[in-house]
Amino acid sequence: MKFRKIALAAAAVISLAAPSLAHAEWLEAKSRHFIVYGNMPEPALRQRIERLEKFDAALRSLFKVETSEVATIYVTSTLADLQRLRPENPNVAGFYVPSAQGATGFVPERMPDAYGDLSAERILFHEYAHHMLLSNTTQYFPGWVSEGLAELFMSARFDDSGNIIIGRPNTNRGYAMFSTSRWTARRLIESDVNPPKGDERIELYSRGWLMCHYLLISGKRPGQFFRFIEQVNAGAKPLEAAERAFGDLDKLEVELER
Repeated sequence: MKFRKIALAAAAVISLAAPSLAHAEWLEAKSRHFIVYGNMPEPALRQRIERLEKFDAALRSLFKVETSEVATIYVTSTLADLQRLRPENPNVAGFYVPSAQGATGFVPERMPDAYGDLSAERILFHEYAHHMLLSNTTQYFPGWVSEGLAELFMSARFDDSGNIIIGRPNTNRGYAMFSTSRWTARRLIESDVNPPKGDERIELYSRGWLMCHYLLISGKRPGQFFRFIEQVNAGAKPLEAAERAFGDLDKLEVELER
């Protein structure tokens, strides 16, 4: 892993969102799978890229990914700077752009206090999980699975020894879990053929996280998640695939609610 100072012109794609930084000095950090540009102290940038590599290694191990595509990450100084890059979506907190030249992600250095536990790193983990699943696997994942897995992995934490822990509660979805549409398991599973309307889309994230967490982390239904994915990729309709993999969906719903 190496660092070098770069001129602001090399990071012009984000300098447009932060004209007040015209005389600032940006750093570039490189590792095996990432190039990160940021206007931050070297220790902070080093920690960021080291944790990204650990997160990447965890996903590669879980999903048997062997490719070594490099992703480029730009870290803007503030959330407002990032949002100027996507004026069509004023509430965006981070995004990634896939291309033939490689994935490029954009996140702020930190989130405003009003966002609570939703940190810039968690947003980056969410987007990078999408990148890993979409770019490096040959399987199709239904929309709720894609968002549910991204939510599952974005809640990863590091202990005092630097080990990564996957499967912690995703507290940012607490309100959506208990106060919105309250989709059933059956409704979630059929959401690709019966898409969400309006604010229902949050269910793909909240209930999607709950379903993926329960199937993969709880130990109550070993192997069922992967059987479901196999059935879907073999051409089964979502509900048919779910009934073959999970059995009685009403029973699954009771377990999820508990």
